[in-house]
Amino acid sequence: MPGPAGTSKSVLSSRAATILRRVPLLRLAQRAAAAPCLSAFPTTPVALARPAPVSFAAAAAAAVRPTARVRGTFRKPGRQLAAMGSSHNGGDAATTEEDVVAEEMQREPTVEDLCPEGSYARLTAEVDAINRRLNSPTDQERAEDNEAALHVVSVSGPVQLTQKCVNGRMVLLSRDQVAAKLGPWIVDVVLQGKGESYYSGHMKARLHFDSDYPIRPPKVQFRTNIHHLFLTDSNAPYPKFFYHPKMMPFHPERGYTLQAVLDAMLAFVDGNAMLDCMPFEDAVKKDLKQEFESIGEANEARLDIMRQYAPMRKHPQLFDTDAGWQLEWMDSEFADAICKQNEDDRSAALMSIMRKETEGVYSFPFVKQEFCQMLIEEVDNYQGCGLPIRRPNSMNNYGLILNEIGLEPMIDLLQEKYLQPVARLLFPKEGGQLDKHHTFIVQYKPDQDLGLDMHTDDSDVTFNICLGKEFEGAGLTVCGMITSDVHRQFSTSYKHVKGRALVHLGRHRHGADDIISGERMNLIVWNHSATFRSSDEYKHLELVKERAEPDLRCLSYTHDRDYKKYKTLPEGKEIYARKAWYPPQRLLDA
Repeated sequence: MPGPAGTSKSVLSSRAATILRRVPLLRLAQRAAAAPCLSAFPTTPVALARPAPVSFAAAAAAAVRPTARVRGTFRKPGRQLAAMGSSHNGGDAATTEEDVVAEEMQREPTVEDLCPEGSYARLTAEVDAINRRLNSPTDQERAEDNEAALHVVSVSGPVQLTQKCVNGRMVLLSRDQVAAKLGPWIVDVVLQGKGESYYSGHMKARLHFDSDYPIRPPKVQFRTNIHHLFLTDSNAPYPKFFYHPKMMPFHPERGYTLQAVLDAMLAFVDGNAMLDCMPFEDAVKKDLKQEFESIGEANEARLDIMRQYAPMRKHPQLFDTDAGWQLEWMDSEFADAICKQNEDDRSAALMSIMRKETEGVYSFPFVKQEFCQMLIEEVDNYQGCGLPIRRPNSMNNYGLILNEIGLEPMIDLLQEKYLQPVARLLFPKEGGQLDKHHTFIVQYKPDQDLGLDMHTDDSDVTFNICLGKEFEGAGLTVCGMITSDVHRQFSTSYKHVKGRALVHLGRHRHGADDIISGERMNLIVWNHSATFRSSDEYKHLELVKERAEPDLRCLSYTHDRDYKKYKTLPEGKEIYARKAWYPPQRLLDA
């Protein structure tokens, strides 16, 4: 399914790019963002976070300018420091303390140098210390939080991941490796913005740490959907800005710290605080601040719509994150399986209720019909309340983005508690660690949207849950994976059943058949994994030549540049043909 309609983050980011075309810093940031596996990794600055005891080593480290990361490696200032040591000695051949320090500084610092206790122990201690301050703040800290437009609400973790990206390749960790807690880890953070901020309310973010912390800082991704000038399409801050040494200092004796990362996140969301750190000309800063405020106002308008709808909600329990996603809403078979305490037992129970529709496509009983009715009533209630409606994408004229009406926090809980175990079981690479979602409702009626053209999703793992209502037709035609030689070959036709979920990879080509009568409404959850999206497998799709002529049922007028070779374009769809891209020219020439 195509991306969401309206002003996407790629458009918002391009506004910043337009202003910064003449600024070399942005080009460096974009090059850093393209590096495999390190899309959000920074430069490695060597600068003091705060005054340190006066010593030759500290003075030398403070004097050296930050050095850039090039193609995933770091250049250390050892030679520069050595030269400074030699100069300090005045050329005296006798070995002095300064000579020893300078020679020592030539080697790469290690994790053991900066935290002998190890990365995991250091990170755990930092999380505990921050939570102690959050739970029992001093009077001064409480006063500072009250005055601040943004502050940290909670920090949790670290949690050991079950997979990692190594040199662009996804690696699944064994149980022994996971139990050893050798990394990578995630730490979840919640920020709180006040009413006067463009970014009021709770904002969730996830920090991805690897075993080289604190030599390298974490990759940061905002999980909550926000519109921000300097966020990339993956909801990560532009690395060259975010990891600038004035934003996130590197302490010569401690390396990066979790507190420094949190401070940088607050400054980044604030925007103005970050821009004040950047080495831009005044005219550029002025333009960027104007754009930041414009997009901030758009984000504030989104939040205002959610606040306006809150007293009009038909089923408040759907929005109640304190009560959470209730087990009584789930199908009894699924509930019994997902509640197994032992991981092996849970996996076996989940597989026992799975039905394989075709290769890589599964369905299973998911929610009760009472829940389906409750969500349908909530959607109908919102669409009739007069507030603005954001449609799922540019091809659907009907439907609703649930993240935009205040349901995003509840879908977060659904993803974490119920979707994650299924995605990890069926698709370990793509679904091993889900951390973001785009969730929406699609609607099909004879006098509205009849169906949806063949497409792939901007999703790593897609869950498609039929809510109802009563309908005839409107099935789902499934073809092949985009990376296979049967990409446009028919695979199966799936008939939607109320309460049943269909799950597949976003790269699987599929399309909604035309509805004959009635109305079909489905809940769609596009799940994203930052770990998978940092891999070469995601960044560089290996498309292959098709083994046969495409099946007519699998052709797409929005995707296929050779569509008119086999079929006549539907009336009014000529605009899509101009944007078609598949097959790429190199495959046509092969």
